[in-house]
Amino acid sequence: MAVDGTPLDGRIPILPNASGRPEVVIPINPDGSPSGVVTAATGTVTSVADSATSVPIIAANPARKGVTITNTASTVLYIRCATGAATTTTGYTYRVAQNASVDIPNGYVGVINGIWATDANDGSALVTEFT
Repeated sequence: MAVDGTPLDGRIPILPNASGRPEVVIPINPDGSPSGVVTAATGTVTSVADSATSVPIIAANPARKGVTITNTASTVLYIRCATGAATTTTGYTYRVAQNASVDIPNGYVGVINGIWATDANDGSALVTEFT
């Protein structure tokens, strides 16, 4: 647990109040906003056509707050979050089925590459980057 009583795993603590009853404690930033909440003012949408070779899905961006990727192709999309590494169907971070989405965790600002199981030429990765 952190010095302020916040669990290190990001969960909101439930602590006893003055009368001993359980109470949810939401950590607050100095400006009054909830601690640990990531806000973004902009969502930028792009599209990357399906490909049977590793392609960049989105470039590194130090201002990134988060990214959501939706696979509209009829084959599985494999995504890799690793700088300098090509994505393969056996070397990947996420496996995204047809019409499914994945939210890349807040804090990852590096390059994201992808490859589809086959190039069905019938879909894409719809990418929304939050900054």
